[in-house]
Amino acid sequence: AINPEKEFMFIVVDNIDARPLFDTIIEKGRLFVPGEGFIYMLPVEKGLVNLRATYSNSNQSASVKQIVKAIDELKGSTDWRSKDSSKKDLSINSKRKHLEHLTRVTCILPRGSEDRLISVILDNGAPGASVFYGKECGNQAKELNQGIQLTNEKAIIEMTLSNDIVQPIIEKIKHESDQYKLSNTVIYTHTVDRAFTYIGD
Repeated sequence: AINPEKEFMFIVVDNIDARPLFDTIIEKGRLFVPGEGFIYMLPVEKGLVNLRATYSNSNQSASVKQIVKAIDELKGSTDWRSKDSSKKDLSINSKRKHLEHLTRVTCILPRGSEDRLISVILDNGAPGASVFYGKECGNQAKELNQGIQLTNEKAIIEMTLSNDIVQPIIEKIKHESDQYKLSNTVIYTHTVDRAFTYIGD
């Protein structure tokens, strides 16, 4: 069954916290149960978050957060932070098979054309696709001579694919966009470091 409504949660964390959090989300979100969801990990090279915590007028050369992060990296984990020195049983997590050799493909196109494109994507081997909506803003948004900005709604289709079908599906998207004259269609990809969902035996 296809549930038309899903919740998306995007989390940005330090590299050292990424894998423990990944496994915790699988456990607490029960993603090992059929139909409960899908999780994937993408690398983030640069970002700008919480400037006040990062920059201050303090005379100290490093913040507490920076010191804790440095210790995490030296120790190789965050285990030293816990008051309980006993090690948790990781046998369940270690037995889980994570998905590898995947690519996240994102396609942005004018709203109203997404159903046709999703059908093509699924017919050509994609296991699934998610779609959400937004409005184009900034220099690319169209304006009338009177200065009134037009609403430029977009559909964003995302899918996680095995590497061997990425290029064929991208070619199908391009062909469909050309055939139906879907102007300003944008396609881009990310390497997926790690992913997990329920897979039947």
